[in-house]
Amino acid sequence: MLSIAELNSMEHEAFMATVGHIFENTPELMEQVAQERPFLDFADLYAKMTQGVANLNTEAQLALIRAHPDLGTKAKIGQFSTLEQKSAGLDQLTVTEFEEFHRLNGAYKQRFGFPFVMAVKGKTAGEIRDQLRLRLGCSLEEERQEAIAQILKIAQFRLQDLIQP
Repeated sequence: MLSIAELNSMEHEAFMATVGHIFENTPELMEQVAQERPFLDFADLYAKMTQGVANLNTEAQLALIRAHPDLGTKAKIGQFSTLEQKSAGLDQLTVTEFEEFHRLNGAYKQRFGFPFVMAVKGKTAGEIRDQLRLRLGCSLEEERQEAIAQILKIAQFRLQDLIQP
């Protein structure tokens, strides 16, 4: 694990190699955060990340949401998403469970125009499926806000795996 001091002192390329993956397929967010160095501590870094997401317009937020893979997919996804989904047992779905996730993910995308996003760390496949079913009943605006909140949770978990709090 790195300290905030070590992160602050990194050259830009090393900084991006270390934390550029925090937001799924959207390294430009951490490019912006890098300009805010030095960070006082973990909380300051996370607050600046949160502010960066909050400053995005609606279209950019939707692009951030759309950068996430389906949960329970068999498609090739990023290393960190693979590990997170594996920790929730999404790589161990039965054929029936996989088909249900596939159907629910399709219904969700059809309804909202973006993938279902959930911070899966510490969750089971059943809990994730239940949330997917429940969130299908939300409004578009509620779900956009919830997806952004979940993305920030994912970012926090990923950051906690790298930086000493």
